[in-house]
Amino acid sequence: MIPILIQASALLGAFPIVNGHIDWIPSDVAAQSIHDILMSKPIDMYTVYNITNPHRVPWSELVPILQSSGVLSPTVREISISEWVLELDKEGTKGTPFPGLQLLSFFESMALDHQQFRKFVTEKATRASNALRVCPEFHEGWMNLYVQSWRDKGFLQKAV
Repeated sequence: MIPILIQASALLGAFPIVNGHIDWIPSDVAAQSIHDILMSKPIDMYTVYNITNPHRVPWSELVPILQSSGVLSPTVREISISEWVLELDKEGTKGTPFPGLQLLSFFESMALDHQQFRKFVTEKATRASNALRVCPEFHEGWMNLYVQSWRDKGFLQKAV
């Protein structure tokens, strides 16, 4: 969902302001966390472990990171998620394929849901997993790896 939001934002020249945080972790940390949890004390098979980064960073930190990686233009407009959804919807009326249209209803629900992401409770997972406890917060280096992978696959182009 977030990669498509980023792709659509790059093409719209606008990035949504969201009241939320980034709690992403690399796949190796996720895998090690799953291993740690499975190898910890006997677990109840109905227990839920949220494997997200316990060291969250504000959503607003994405804009400068995406600008420095060349995904977003230095002149990108930061607009409310509601305005962003309207701009995306307008692209849908043009009759040509546009990234994000397939998730338009999801983005609309985000706009209606107080413009924020859910915060996952991670205490159980961090107690059971050293990998999560020592996981650093999301940073530009990780985003650059995502961006490079997306570019290698043709998913993203460099901003103009």
